[in-house]
Amino acid sequence: MVFVSFLILFCAAGLAQAREHVVTKGECLSLIAKHYGQKWPAIYQANKGQVKDPDRIYPGQKLIIPDKVLGKAAKVSPKNYIWKKGGVNPYGKRKAEKAIALFNLPEEVKAAFVANIEAGEFEPYRMIRGQVLEEQVYGKYKLKKRVEVQLPDHQLKADKYPVVHFGRVKYHLIRPHSCINWSWWQETPEEIKPPPAQPTLLPKPAKKQLLTLLIPPPMATEQEIAVQAAEVKSCWPYCRPDSDITVGAFADRHQSGNNPHGIWGVGNFYVCDIKDGDKIHSVGFALEANLWRGVNSEEYHYYGRRYAVDAAYRLLSPGSEFQARIGLGKADDWGHIDTRPGKYESDMTKKIVTAYAGYEISRNGAWFSRVRYYASADFDVGLEGKTERWLDPNGSQYPLSSEAGNKTMLNVGVDGSIYQINENFHLAGGASVMHFQQDSVTGLRVSPGVDFYGSQTLIAGARVNPTLWSHSDHAIGLSAFVDLTNLVKHLIKKISAPSVKSVEEKKQQTKE
Repeated sequence: MVFVSFLILFCAAGLAQAREHVVTKGECLSLIAKHYGQKWPAIYQANKGQVKDPDRIYPGQKLIIPDKVLGKAAKVSPKNYIWKKGGVNPYGKRKAEKAIALFNLPEEVKAAFVANIEAGEFEPYRMIRGQVLEEQVYGKYKLKKRVEVQLPDHQLKADKYPVVHFGRVKYHLIRPHSCINWSWWQETPEEIKPPPAQPTLLPKPAKKQLLTLLIPPPMATEQEIAVQAAEVKSCWPYCRPDSDITVGAFADRHQSGNNPHGIWGVGNFYVCDIKDGDKIHSVGFALEANLWRGVNSEEYHYYGRRYAVDAAYRLLSPGSEFQARIGLGKADDWGHIDTRPGKYESDMTKKIVTAYAGYEISRNGAWFSRVRYYASADFDVGLEGKTERWLDPNGSQYPLSSEAGNKTMLNVGVDGSIYQINENFHLAGGASVMHFQQDSVTGLRVSPGVDFYGSQTLIAGARVNPTLWSHSDHAIGLSAFVDLTNLVKHLIKKISAPSVKSVEEKKQQTKE
């Protein structure tokens, strides 16, 4: 009798010191044990009465965490961190591999995530308010757990990478647009709930069927994950089309009355990408063209065009982009002066070698989110043809002869987005130095303006261009540009976003 009383008191004391943990969706014994700073077998041993298989627990199940597992450092079940505003402490364009390394995930899953990122395969995704992310990297390599999404509508967009299957768990990785804070969550298959406390009398299943129910499906091995990653990486180098097309317009007004204005366009068409660690080399060709016209102080009506075909190269690195072009082209000029005694006409065509190099740096934050350094040049390599003539009122033509102008031109400058006003508008500006060999003039231009962004990419910009010239014919002008490639991508995302949202909400409703 004494022994029984002692046993009852001992068990009661043990239960009084134990703590109860309610299983939530997506949890497993290893994650629960990790939260309490212990190993999962200890929790499994304490709950053998209700947990027959350590791989099979289900939401709502109550697990006992005994005192010897809790220890002094045990914590209350964590609350979700409410994520209300994106971009406050962004991870930005730091290396994705370092972010993945911070996650508390199996090494095989991390390797698969990195392989998917390097492959560049992702799809538009829209987060759902109330969605809980298991972990999120932010700031300078900091980690948050249990992040509940409560962002405003315009910050719910993200890029979602292919699902990684490991064992019976699906792991999801996203890159939110508002801050590039890499985040992940997991899905587990619906668990088989235990039978009721007083089961109804049913025919006993065959022994073979019972064993089939108890044996879990085979887990993916490390070799299988490695093979999947190798299959993704084996695509490099590979060839796929990519383009970068920008167009613009300008209009200037000089003190002398000269008023040049025109349009321009540059198209880079890349056909092959070569992967080099976290860098991508792209090669292809480029087409560029300019058209202009104006009237100078001598009432000379002039017109011009410039066009070239170039070899193009691009290097994409985390947070930066380098572009280079070199090619051959032509520059045509023609015009006329109408007077009472007659009419003067001229035209000239010169061959040119054109070259361009630009280096752009992107970063997160309100100040200087984009800075581009550039240099361009046209080198005059020879006269293809020039004619000058005078036409009198009777229609007679008189050939004239003068020295052909040198079309060599140099331009060096910097341009960027200086301060972010909101998600779409940035104060912008730039400065450049230009030299034209034909008239032997040099100009200094300062260009304040604005940039327009969409889907976190530069879409368009406008500038005011006051210019000081060495021959004192100073000018002021306006210019604008549109990145057609980024504009089309932005419109596609805007159009597809509602359908992505509806699909994800439907999935969420199905899970609930």
